[in-house]
Amino acid sequence: MPPNVSVNYESKWNDGSISIQAQTGFEAIKGFMEGGWEETGATLKGVLEGVGEAVRQGAIGMLDAVAPGAKTLYAIERGRVITPKMEMMFEGVGRRNFSYTFIFIPKSETEAGAVHNIVWLFKYHMAADFKGVAQNTYREMDIPSTFDIQYMYKTNENQNLNKIGTCALTKVDVEYGGDKYVSHEGGVPQTTKLTLNFTELEIVTKDRIADGY
Repeated sequence: MPPNVSVNYESKWNDGSISIQAQTGFEAIKGFMEGGWEETGATLKGVLEGVGEAVRQGAIGMLDAVAPGAKTLYAIERGRVITPKMEMMFEGVGRRNFSYTFIFIPKSETEAGAVHNIVWLFKYHMAADFKGVAQNTYREMDIPSTFDIQYMYKTNENQNLNKIGTCALTKVDVEYGGDKYVSHEGGVPQTTKLTLNFTELEIVTKDRIADGY
């Protein structure tokens, strides 16, 4: 286990701007769909008022392009300004990212070899190769390895921590040495710091959260 584990859940929302023209068009369509023109007298009146305001604002906008400041003078004269209607819009769920840092301090040649193999393994499986065509024509690469991560307690998966779906390894950082670079016999680094960044391939939905993700 790393020294600590964390998980972030992201739900993406954004401010959506609704103009007078959009609101007016929406009200007209809504009124017709809900009951036809004969049953939407009040709605139609509001729509016509909205059309009038939209036309007025459009004319002021064109005048402002020719004579900068016209829109400001109009607002000052009325003592009011037209601002767009803002609504929070749901845009989707973000993928989860996981980062792990391990510090290796080998005490023997055997341990140093094990650390070297661990670092090499992650670098190798994060990378990809060119396949099937000459590199000087166009480039086609195979897909790197993916990773299945489990938090363990003794010999079983730890049910008290979140589960993780299949991940792509997006970044590997390797740092040799601590405050200063020190090596064992033969140049083996005394300290190796390995940081791994993973991104989950699937979107975590309510069903997945109910399953422990």
